[in-house]
Amino acid sequence: MRRGMKYLMRNRKKTAILFILFTITSSVLLTTVLMQSSINNFKNSLNYTNGIEAKLEPIITSSGKNGGGGRNASKSSGISTQKVEEISDSEIVSNVRYNLEIPGKTNVELINIEEEQATDGEINDNILISATNNLKLEKDVLDGNIETDITKISSNEIIISDLLLEHNGLSIGDKMILSDKRETYQQEYVISGVFKNLAPYDSNDRYLVENNVYIGFDGAELLLGTEIDSYNSVSFFIKSIDDVGMLEDIIFNQNGIDAGKYKIVINDKLYNDIIAPLENIYSITKNVGIIVLIISIFIFLIFISLMIKQRYYEIGVLLALGESKTNIIKQFILENIIVYVVSFVVSTVVSFGMFSVILGSINELIQSEDIQNLLVTLDAKVDSMQLAIDPILMLFAFIAILLSIIIFVIVLLSKVLIKQPKEIMNLN
Repeated sequence: MRRGMKYLMRNRKKTAILFILFTITSSVLLTTVLMQSSINNFKNSLNYTNGIEAKLEPIITSSGKNGGGGRNASKSSGISTQKVEEISDSEIVSNVRYNLEIPGKTNVELINIEEEQATDGEINDNILISATNNLKLEKDVLDGNIETDITKISSNEIIISDLLLEHNGLSIGDKMILSDKRETYQQEYVISGVFKNLAPYDSNDRYLVENNVYIGFDGAELLLGTEIDSYNSVSFFIKSIDDVGMLEDIIFNQNGIDAGKYKIVINDKLYNDIIAPLENIYSITKNVGIIVLIISIFIFLIFISLMIKQRYYEIGVLLALGESKTNIIKQFILENIIVYVVSFVVSTVVSFGMFSVILGSINELIQSEDIQNLLVTLDAKVDSMQLAIDPILMLFAFIAILLSIIIFVIVLLSKVLIKQPKEIMNLN
């Protein structure tokens, strides 16, 4: 060991090059490890209050018709209450939202309507009257005497958007007239609550969400003049994304829902907007790490080969003086390990600093208004991304590089040590 330390101190430039090489390799590798463990912890902190939404909805045919009963579900079409109850009894389903959507008309002025605006007493097109059993699972209720369970409101009460309320100068307690599309039925309702749409505008939506009106199922039955026992769509909230396959089996195979008419749509917007970009960053970091590791291996092999060549005479003399081949190999390994251990400590500090910069940018994204609104819309919670250290992965990274160094030194030295001492000294 003393001889190895003397060599390192005597050849400071070569030691410095070796140190820099080890530091760069270890820093990139450790940053990748930190990224992986931190993202995994962050994903685990993501908490959907009601579960992940898997919406069973009709398949729209090329003719524009719904394959599963259309928007105006009735007794003879749509997803029956009995089927919904059987599916929701599964242990993977944590919550259920029933949806009945009725294209309708109203007497108030709508938002962003290009055609002539309605005046008092006239009926205006392009609203969607939505009956649901749980508004909190979809929108954020801001005002009014409204329970989380919308079925608890009276049959003559409705909930409208804050923008529609403001646009018409209305207040809680004012009245609105609603009608089905054909004006077969017409009823007067009292505004009892207000919701705010936090989801971004989607140009593919046929109906502007801010013009939607929410009612309880009693209110829908009052409007349609019939008992409701089927729905246009149903949202099942599952505990894990891994349960999607099981839910499909329960719906289509065990309960006989026609897969040619209905489909399951997973609300993966939170994943697409938060988790997917993080995994892309990790993927890029990992690929860069692999490239740096490969390049470092080649450089290390070349560098160690040159160092051994420059020490042929020293190796020959040591063998001639009776030093064993094993001790010579140990000396070379020890020299590299000393430099590597010091560089690994430095690399740990460097990688923590590098990742802290990346972490700051990621948390700025998480705290942005769009992401926070999305979390509220999906009734989800997530903590800020924190630096997570996985001791096992850190140890694996350390040992992987250490073993690589030992193997390279043994292989390169073995080619020299098979020769006689005099022959080795003459290699120079």
